[in-house]
Amino acid sequence: MKTEIFRKNKTALFLLWGLLLLSSVPSAYADHILPAAEGPVILTVTGNLQQTTDGHQALLDLALLESIGLTTIVTTTPWHQGRVKFEGVLVRDLMAHLGVAGRMATVGALNQYQADTPVADFLDHDVILALKANGNYLSVRDKGPVFIIYPFDRDENLRNETYFARSVWQVNSMRFFGDGAILHNEKHWWNMETILLAAVAAAIVLLAVFLFLSRARKS
Repeated sequence: MKTEIFRKNKTALFLLWGLLLLSSVPSAYADHILPAAEGPVILTVTGNLQQTTDGHQALLDLALLESIGLTTIVTTTPWHQGRVKFEGVLVRDLMAHLGVAGRMATVGALNQYQADTPVADFLDHDVILALKANGNYLSVRDKGPVFIIYPFDRDENLRNETYFARSVWQVNSMRFFGDGAILHNEKHWWNMETILLAAVAAAIVLLAVFLFLSRARKS
């Protein structure tokens, strides 16, 4: 009797198993935990983040920042003599890496200075978190370890006190807030979508095989 009941309901049980399989896939990404910093933390990112290192914020050391990818900007600034070659992480790349949403960012410095910056700055211009100047890592004495640099020489409209004030040096924190679209890291989301599609495809294939074998036995 029990065997007969199972046979009659095994299709439903199989479908239920498939649904449970699919529902379990997104949960693996619920926390979006990134690797923890192994070296001294030089930048703490908080606010509207999808990717964190501890479930609440992103604590980044030099290696984690550099792993996002480096961009070079050669420009003059009000604080240096001549043109300087800066190397660092595009702020919009950092935002995409962390899945940031927001309209504004409060950038904080070691000396307690803070500047509220529209996220539009980072999307419209190649603003970087400079880590090096002329090939050398920035020390605290050299306005490091992180210095926000705008591409001043590319756009004359950036050469004014508004953008100079947003060029925070000795940066140690960024907080994103306000309404805004989420920037996604294509690599992260491609992986997630691939796994979801693979799970759906596997469930469909298994269901098809199951139904085929069931009909074959009946015939």
